[in-house]
Amino acid sequence: MDFRVRKGALASLKADLYVLGLFKGEALNGEAEQLTAHFPLAEALKGNFKGNKGEQLLLLSAGARTLPRLLLLGLGERAKFSLKVATEVYGGLAISLKERELKEAVVELPLVDEDGPVPADLALVMGRALAAGTWNFERYKSKPKGVALKGLSLRASDQPAKALGDAFLKGVLVGEGVNHARNLAQEPGNSITPGALAAEAQAIAKASGGTVKVKVMGEAQLQKMGAGGILAVGQGSKEESRLIALEYRSGRKDARRLAFIGKGITFDSGGISLKPGASMEDMKYDMSGAAAVLGLFHIISRLKPGVDVMGVIPSAENMPDGGSYKPGDIIRLLCGKTVEIVNTDAEGRLLLCDALTWAERTFQPDGMVDFATLTGAVLICLGHEMSAVLGNDPAMVEAVVDAGSRSGDVCWPLPLAEDYKAMVKSTVADIRNSTNTRDAGTITAACFLNEAVGEETPWAHVDIAGTAWVPKKGGYVPGPTGVGVHLMVDLMGTFAE
Repeated sequence: MDFRVRKGALASLKADLYVLGLFKGEALNGEAEQLTAHFPLAEALKGNFKGNKGEQLLLLSAGARTLPRLLLLGLGERAKFSLKVATEVYGGLAISLKERELKEAVVELPLVDEDGPVPADLALVMGRALAAGTWNFERYKSKPKGVALKGLSLRASDQPAKALGDAFLKGVLVGEGVNHARNLAQEPGNSITPGALAAEAQAIAKASGGTVKVKVMGEAQLQKMGAGGILAVGQGSKEESRLIALEYRSGRKDARRLAFIGKGITFDSGGISLKPGASMEDMKYDMSGAAAVLGLFHIISRLKPGVDVMGVIPSAENMPDGGSYKPGDIIRLLCGKTVEIVNTDAEGRLLLCDALTWAERTFQPDGMVDFATLTGAVLICLGHEMSAVLGNDPAMVEAVVDAGSRSGDVCWPLPLAEDYKAMVKSTVADIRNSTNTRDAGTITAACFLNEAVGEETPWAHVDIAGTAWVPKKGGYVPGPTGVGVHLMVDLMGTFAE
């Protein structure tokens, strides 16, 4: 797919399709009025097209050879237009266009009010949404259809073209990272194993030309360092567990350091505490946090952020066999604390604890954020619309919430209070990995993770179990979403400032 920025007057525009976004109840204005000479816009705006969010109406030209088609795109009410709405509308647009035999579709950047989205932020989100909307996973199809659309371009009339163009192309790059994460998440469990994730990290480092460094630790090294959480989860699988670390250095002497940790359970059967069979095939998505981190590092050498970044992926397969860890077992985490295993399906927090401890000790970050499909409870709480965020530092949690709002990876804060922390204490060990109750499941899981994080390190945990894959959502086809990639990009920008 070719993405670019178009300049010049509308009257001289040449494209197979021109997309004009219109707010509900508003008429054409300015340069767009020129379109009435060649398209039946008066009739369309009176009857067939209302401007509702995501609404589309295709009009054919009555004589303009250089612009044969016009697509009206509903933006909804102007007062309610936001970056989240833009993500849904323009992502949905790309989904509807990708199967059309068009060389190029030109999309107009809508003019927004002063209290609406910042134009550069809007251009960036549009770039990401258009790129993500063209995602197509057909690797295992015998007769793949492919993407028929050849190019998507942004046009911004009467606005600073370079700044908006740069923002748009950055958004396209972010969309590439999002799609890379979605490709990894969509792969089946027999293809993506801990070893395959390690190989992917090594391929990313090689492609970066030395900008990204990678370190892969196998079970012998994990045993030596005392990473009992990762080892316990993977001991029932024939696939060797891994701890994978990627590192990007900005080259700035005063650069701040960010660590991103992604849960990498490549398939989660639940272990001895076996999950129900219905929809178990979706447990290939339990490495979506790891996929997001790899999606970020896939583009990080081209983004060139002004911060130093470490990505850490603890990866294992959670399978039942005679060697599996069992309910009632007691294990020791890398941080030194002992854990009573109550439920082997509460495995992600065990891996993450070891990864958080390792990242903190190794990188000494100024901020640390983990992304994990951790609890089903977050679906009950927030559905597929938002991720939950909790942490030990209010400023860090607020930074994640703000980054989510700007990027479209929306997060909602939940409390990490002392009363909840008491719920993960064990009578036979330091802590237990499950409370055996549905009460406050997302919060108590974060309380467990907090046991492995030092008090001096600002840390936030993002539970993406409801947002990592969706049955249907505006701007996305059903399946993996790549959630977290854009949030991390935005957060890097905040830390660089």
